[in-house]
Amino acid sequence: MIDGREIRIRTIHEAHETWLCLEGTILSYQERHWTQCGIVSIPIELIHIVEGKRFNGRRLIAAFLSLLLGFAAAGISLWLLSLVSNSEIREQYWGVIFGSCVLCGLVCFVVFLIRFFIRQSTITLCIAPENNEIDFWVQRRNSADIYFLVQALQRRKTMVSELIEEPIIHPVLEVLVHPWKQTAWLVFLFSIPAMIFEIKWMFLFGLIPLFLHGCFFLSSRTQPLAFRKAIKLILKGDRHGAVEAASKTIGNYPDFLPARLLKIQLLTGLEKFEEAQAVLEDAGRLFDWETEEQIRDEIRTMSRISQRKRWREHI
Repeated sequence: MIDGREIRIRTIHEAHETWLCLEGTILSYQERHWTQCGIVSIPIELIHIVEGKRFNGRRLIAAFLSLLLGFAAAGISLWLLSLVSNSEIREQYWGVIFGSCVLCGLVCFVVFLIRFFIRQSTITLCIAPENNEIDFWVQRRNSADIYFLVQALQRRKTMVSELIEEPIIHPVLEVLVHPWKQTAWLVFLFSIPAMIFEIKWMFLFGLIPLFLHGCFFLSSRTQPLAFRKAIKLILKGDRHGAVEAASKTIGNYPDFLPARLLKIQLLTGLEKFEEAQAVLEDAGRLFDWETEEQIRDEIRTMSRISQRKRWREHI
């Protein structure tokens, strides 16, 4: 059964950790980074599948690296052998050590070079309406799962036109960012020039992300306490607790729009669409007409995506 099963893929552009998951007539593409996690829900009628073959550049890099490491290992071994005081031992073993290291490097070089010229199977998912692409390798360890997923996509795509009266015209993106992790990563990136050039004062660049994070933290202190608690609960993965905290914020500060938006977002994520709609209606005229229609459209879209994910029982 392919529905609901996450299949890990290795993208051609090497995103950190990526998965595909088919549920009903919705394909979810997920990227997990240390600093954030993003999920794209894609209606399968927007997907065009292209199979092909490409040269894997990583294999060519591995070939030259193995050759370089072979010579490097030989050089280090000879240097260590030169420290031995017994000249007979040096003369006896230097040729064996040097030849073994170089031979291993050459064998690995030839193997990786041959593998480079054997093109690897790839699959490209072209996503309308903006023609975004998801390119990934078909690896041996999960090729059966990937091809089964592709066949299911193609089969269900032909059924969509008969089952769906009103198709969804665009994918839906959800992103969860971890502020502290993002700040720590930026501090590391800003400190790289100082480590490369060995200039101590350049480590001050690492204070820039900390300063920006501090400004964001201080500005958030003006927000209600219950709202800040809701944000913390979201980062911990407790969305039900976050809903309660957002409700408490709305009860104490009825005109605080971020709390209402957060509660709508949380209820939508928990698939409580009628409650999310009720929160929007309860806001009255706090939102302008355009914003209200946009939120209502997002709730309606997420509701339809949720319904289509459950269609797997009937397919």
